[in-house]
Amino acid sequence: MLPLDRRTRQWQWAGFGLALVYLAMVLSLLALSGWFIAASAIAGAWGLAAQFNYVVPSTLIRMIAFLRVLAGYGERYVGHLGLLSRLGSIRARLFAKLVHEPDAAPSAEALERVDADADAFASLWVQVWHPLGSAAMILTALALLFAWLVPAALGVWLGFAAAALLLLALSFRQHRRMVQQRLASHAEVRAAWLDWSRTAPIWRLLPDQGEPTQVQTAWCVWQQADLAEEASVQRLEFSLQLLGWWAALALGWWLYQSNVDISGQALLLVPVLIWVAARDWLSNAARALPELSRRRERSQRLRPLLTSVSETPVIPAWPGDTPVELCLQQYRWQRDERLGPPLDLELTQPALVLLDAGSGQGKSSLFQALLGRLPEYGKLHLNGVAGTELSAEQRRACFHLSEQFGHVFSDTLAANLRLANPDASDDDCCAALRWAGLEDWANSDSLMMWVGEPGRPLSGGEQKRLNLARAWLRDAPVWLLDEPFEGLDDARQSLLAERLQTKASERLLILASHQRPSALRPHRIVRW
Repeated sequence: MLPLDRRTRQWQWAGFGLALVYLAMVLSLLALSGWFIAASAIAGAWGLAAQFNYVVPSTLIRMIAFLRVLAGYGERYVGHLGLLSRLGSIRARLFAKLVHEPDAAPSAEALERVDADADAFASLWVQVWHPLGSAAMILTALALLFAWLVPAALGVWLGFAAAALLLLALSFRQHRRMVQQRLASHAEVRAAWLDWSRTAPIWRLLPDQGEPTQVQTAWCVWQQADLAEEASVQRLEFSLQLLGWWAALALGWWLYQSNVDISGQALLLVPVLIWVAARDWLSNAARALPELSRRRERSQRLRPLLTSVSETPVIPAWPGDTPVELCLQQYRWQRDERLGPPLDLELTQPALVLLDAGSGQGKSSLFQALLGRLPEYGKLHLNGVAGTELSAEQRRACFHLSEQFGHVFSDTLAANLRLANPDASDDDCCAALRWAGLEDWANSDSLMMWVGEPGRPLSGGEQKRLNLARAWLRDAPVWLLDEPFEGLDDARQSLLAERLQTKASERLLILASHQRPSALRPHRIVRW
């Protein structure tokens, strides 16, 4: 469903390999320690303690313990590198889908669910495939090892492995049913809340003291579904532990019935210790099943938001010095039920146009409509082409919107700048920062500075100037600037007004601003 780059795949497979090494080292440490204890006891009982080599086994035990720690931390580091890379790819594609197809934007509740689904889908390798795959490979490897070193335990081991796989399969099937029940109970809770919110009077907002309401009942059913899932995992872990004990007893019973001389056979203790610890080394596989059981539903919800992103056309280049003629006739926008006032404009590049309107009159909505993000009425012509014939990509290629509250992503300063131009070099980014009045950040160290949460927070004025630096990098022929001077002191306002005035000699700037610095000399003021 999601094509991955080569590095992400390498990280995922490297993480899987380290998870396998970690589990192998855990069992090796358990087996070698058990054998060493048994062999030491046998050597002492037979009077061979002086000849028994304690150095090599103890050295191996320490080396395996070191490798276990190294593989454990390595799996978490490398595995999470792949997880973050995969999560970044998924979120980038979701963001691109919402940007290029505004009609696909879900509700706030749906966005929250999509965010949780994206996180879970990206973590499948770490939470599901690593524990399940490594457990399956260890079961197979131990069968081959016992066939070579401890053939007496091979039959019981094969029976244990088959029973463990059967338990995991049955538990997965049960979790699939639980997922459906949980989804149904969640839908009932949502329906009950909506029904209650439409019918409950204001003085009944407190919970009833008598019979439970429909909402309370549905919520209890939903919580019970969550608790039932956790109880199922705990039952599976207990069953695996019980299965391990039964396997150890089965081996003892078989050895007793076969009259096998076990004196001096310290290796027989190895499978016994592995079986006794079955719950510990199979618990991660057991806890991976709930996430695996939700994979189908999450994939079905994410697929419509991911599949068509690759088909979205690339925004065509439209250099900033391209001549632009913008004509609006009785042009209006619509946001929800509100319809904007009609606007008549004929603008030709270059020019600086100031939109003068009161707060809440719809200047920001006008910009959104010009970009094709809101329904529009009337006539719009761009270089003689009707707005109905312009694609959203063509509009975004012509217009660059610097929003009033531009978002600062939790990333480096360079990454926030390159949202406007992914091909911008470090020198380009520094030049844009200097132009926007952020000279102190125009260096390679500051470009690597982490901004947003949990990095360096930006003030309102710094966010404004960062947005203007993005506009400088974007190099679009028409700039739509929403309150560019808000949050700046007088000196900064004058400086940016002079620089915007210079830019207006080579392109079309449309400003919506309550503040008008003295250095700003618009060619036209539009009031409505």
